[in-house]
Amino acid sequence: MLDYSHQTYVLDDGDSLDVKKIAEELGIYYVARPRHARSYAKSGNLNYGLRYCKGEFFAVFDADHVPDKEFLIELLPFFQNKNVALVQTPQHY
Repeated sequence: MLDYSHQTYVLDDGDSLDVKKIAEELGIYYVARPRHARSYAKSGNLNYGLRYCKGEFFAVFDADHVPDKEFLIELLPFFQNKNVALVQTPQHY
C-alpha cells in the first residue's frame, strides 16, 4: 500500500473477468479496452485508459511491479519545479 492518498486504476488490455472481479473487491477502478480498439499494444492501452483516469499526477506500473510504499512521497517533490513534467525512475528488484 502506498503511503499517499491515491486512486488506483487497472487498465486491462485483455478484458479479463477475473481481473475485473479482483479490482472490484479491492475498490480499484477497472478500465477494459474493447477488442476493436486494441492497437499499439502498451501505448495504445495507456492512451485509451487515460481518457477515464482522473488526477493531477499519474504513475504507471506494469502488472508485475510492486512499488515501495514511499514511492509517491519520494517522487512528487520533483514536480514543485515548474520545468519538470515527467519523472522516470529505475526499477529495483
